[in-house]
Amino acid sequence: MGIDPNTLKLRIKSTDIEMDPVKTFMHLTYEVYYDSGVMVASNKLAERLANAQAIPDAEKRLISRAVGEFNQAKWQFGSLESLGGLSPFEASLVLEHWTVERDGANWKLSHVLSGTFEDVAIPATGLFPEIPDRVAAIVARVLPPPLWAWASSPEAGKFSANCVVVSGATSYNVYDDHGNGTFTLLGSAPTNAGGTITVPAGYYRVRMAGVKAGVVGILSRTVPVQVS
Repeated sequence: MGIDPNTLKLRIKSTDIEMDPVKTFMHLTYEVYYDSGVMVASNKLAERLANAQAIPDAEKRLISRAVGEFNQAKWQFGSLESLGGLSPFEASLVLEHWTVERDGANWKLSHVLSGTFEDVAIPATGLFPEIPDRVAAIVARVLPPPLWAWASSPEAGKFSANCVVVSGATSYNVYDDHGNGTFTLLGSAPTNAGGTITVPAGYYRVRMAGVKAGVVGILSRTVPVQVS
């Protein structure tokens, strides 16, 4: 069964301020859940503050972002059934940051990290391929997202990044997600999907992706980590 988007709700869990000697961030944590209370997804947003006067406006922007992401989640979750072993949330990770555009009689798939795949045959009964067909076309060419990822900072200047092993991956890239469609490669983890990354102190939105034959796969969910 597909998920009825009308049964999804948004819960703003908390906002908080995090300060260090150089940067100050406001965080907002939210959850997407069913009427039954079962959580579908969660995320933690962050915005850097210039001063204390910026707090009210920053909080409004973060709430607006959370509502926008929730509306997108309703569209994603309400538009497809479980596909190829992927949950609706994992399928939404697959679609994230990919563009699909006409390429002659077929389509061109492009992603800022994975690259471009031209002349891809995707069924389209209307003007644009349906979501399940787009998901299938993408995962046929790149590795699926790690089903789970986590990060922690056990010592100053470093954090450890780990994820559930992705079948076929020969290594794992670790990125900082800047939240605007751009990413910074922080390092690479070995094939056991775990490794320690050395970085400057700061707040990171860590995401991992399996790599096969030099092609970057789908990014994991975002994992926030603070490095002292």
